[in-house]
Amino acid sequence: ITSWNDLTQTISNGEIKNLQVSYRQSPTLLSLAKAIYEKSSGEIANYTSYIEHDAAEPKPLIFISPNEDEKLVWIANRIHEIYRAYGDSIPSIAIFLPEEIELEEFSNKLGNLDTLADVGILVKACRNGEVLGDKNTVRVFSIKVIKGLEFESVFFHNIDKLQIQNLYKDLFLKYLYVGLSRATFYLGLTLSNVLSDEISFIADKFDQKETTWTL
Repeated sequence: ITSWNDLTQTISNGEIKNLQVSYRQSPTLLSLAKAIYEKSSGEIANYTSYIEHDAAEPKPLIFISPNEDEKLVWIANRIHEIYRAYGDSIPSIAIFLPEEIELEEFSNKLGNLDTLADVGILVKACRNGEVLGDKNTVRVFSIKVIKGLEFESVFFHNIDKLQIQNLYKDLFLKYLYVGLSRATFYLGLTLSNVLSDEISFIADKFDQKETTWTL
């Protein structure tokens, strides 16, 4: 179904209850999720965040480079930045990739970078949506298996590659919504090229001047 009206036409005695409070996301990240929802559905998203807005909330970041190694280094530096902010430990951190087949190679390359290895941060490829992980472990998932999960921090790697693979606009926006709405406070995106026209509507939700949180 694409709307609750579709449901009531099928189940005549169904009752609709609107859940309008989000208990997962900061107001800053919720505004991004709402923008994607409205673009995909054509309807205004009336939900609000349970968390009070704080001017110090980290804004989502975008890093654009055609060089894969540069993007890996950027992700590692942002993870290390969170590590320092949390007193030499990390909250739950996940990285989403377009395809399951990419998990092992990506995890090995990221985990071998000195930025993370030197402080004992591990990187684990979570095949088929495996959710178990040790302390100070960054988990890497395919975007297709993360619905229902939630993390303090999320990185969405090579999001433009996902867009190329999903020619249907609605499907891509749904992947985008599900992926970006897994994060509570920290969100980072990597791309090989600038935002396409199809997703440029989210540009103003990201920090346009910085590629670091400077926590």
